[in-house]
Amino acid sequence: MYKYHRIRISRAKTRDEHRIIMENKLGRTLTFNEIVHHKNGDKKCNEDNNLEVMSRSEHGKLHMKKRTPSRRSIDALSKYWKDKPRFNQAKFTYTEVQKIKLLRESGQTYRQIATRFNADHTTIINMLNGKTLCYRHMLSNTEPEDKP
Repeated sequence: MYKYHRIRISRAKTRDEHRIIMENKLGRTLTFNEIVHHKNGDKKCNEDNNLEVMSRSEHGKLHMKKRTPSRRSIDALSKYWKDKPRFNQAKFTYTEVQKIKLLRESGQTYRQIATRFNADHTTIINMLNGKTLCYRHMLSNTEPEDKP
């Protein structure tokens, strides 16, 4: 259900009442970037003294509180993900990792492989040396079960 009171302009067009009221008050059309904010929080209360115009960024800052995770939740997540491969964060798919492994075995340099796969050569080096946990699991000959 829509939260604001709408006014029918024509058969196919409706507009928010609070925007029409503010446009009449200002004597101009509101731009896309302008938001009409209800000061008391009641979206149905469209009285003149309850409405104010602000930019989208100002409105966002007014309603969004910065939420920083607690040290405890960060530690809990770190503990949960420790030594678990995160295939959804991998740059390469399982098949691409196998191709890269074959290219390296055939004698191509890390830089040549990196250029071919549009990556940095250190990413290829770390991956093939098993320094990245996700790729360490992908380098085995069998496709991992928990791969997305």
